[in-house]
Amino acid sequence: NKWGRIVTISSIVSREAEGRPWYIVAKGAEVSLMKSLAVRKELVRDGITFNTVSPGAIMIQNTGWADEEKKDPNGFYEMLNNQFPLGRMGTPEEVANVVVFLCSEQASLVNGANIVVDGGQSKSF
Repeated sequence: NKWGRIVTISSIVSREAEGRPWYIVAKGAEVSLMKSLAVRKELVRDGITFNTVSPGAIMIQNTGWADEEKKDPNGFYEMLNNQFPLGRMGTPEEVANVVVFLCSEQASLVNGANIVVDGGQSKSF
C-alpha cells in the first residue's frame, strides 16, 4: 500500500546509565534499529515511518509496583512524590495514546523519533 507505521516500545533506561546492563543494551538497540531504518530512503519514501516510544515507570498489574504499594503505602507515595515530578506513575493508556498518534496520518513527518513518555522521570536530555 506504500504506507506503514513501525513503532517499538523501548524504555527510558535506553538513555540512562543505571540499571541492568543487558536490559539497557537491549532497549538501546531498539532505538538504534528504528533510527537506522528511518533513514533508509527506499523504505520511508514509500510512506513507512519508524519510531520508538520509551515509557518510564508505568503502573501495570503484576509488575511489582502494586505489591510495593500494598506493603508500604506511605513509603510508596513518598517515593512517588520524591522521584516523579508529576507525583505519580504513568498508565498503559497514556503510552498507548502516543502510539496511536504515531500510527496516524497526523504523524506523517515523525520518523526516527524516540518519544519519551515518563512525566519528566528521566534525568537525561
